[in-house]
Amino acid sequence: MTVEEMIKAEARYAAKNAKKEGLREGRKEGRKEGVDAITRLFSYLLDDERYDDIKRASTDEDFQKQLLNEYDIKFPDFEDVND
Repeated sequence: MTVEEMIKAEARYAAKNAKKEGLREGRKEGRKEGVDAITRLFSYLLDDERYDDIKRASTDEDFQKQLLNEYDIKFPDFEDVND
């Protein structure tokens, strides 16, 4: 293997690892955004004494989306939220 080929191989390896790290960081950030959005939602529901809605939202993703829209909580990973 020539020096040039080794440099190209190292560059491909570095790019692949950078992409993996970027994906890892993106997933981590997305999870945090999701937790923050649901935490805010549940806080608002508690303030409004909507206990049955909390219980339902904990298992019904479509209902979560509806409530996120209702409380105008921005969360871009839910496609139809905030449209």
